Amino acid sequence: MRELVDRGIVLDVCPTSNVVLGVAPTIRHHPLRRLHEAGVSCSISTDDPAPFDTNLTRECDSASSLGLSARVMCDSGLKGTLCDENASVA
Repeated sequence: MRELVDRGIVLDVCPTSNVVLGVAPTIRHHPLRRLHEAGVSCSISTDDPAPFDTNLTRECDSASSLGLSARVMCDSGLKGTLCDENASVA
């Protein structure tokens, strides 16, 4: 995790597919909170919505249930884009 933080790498995390595919046993046990607490930026995504029966709202709700605020999710998403450093969301 330290290397991810040091290099400023943003992970694109899809909580529902991570549970369906066995990466985490349940949303409650998903490592997203630990990653965030360690300083790893994680954008939230849907992976492949149809097979995993999800959408971005559900994925953000899952991330929120793990303690990530809307602001943190937004800032992490921006950090992972190829925008200049002055990009922001009001």
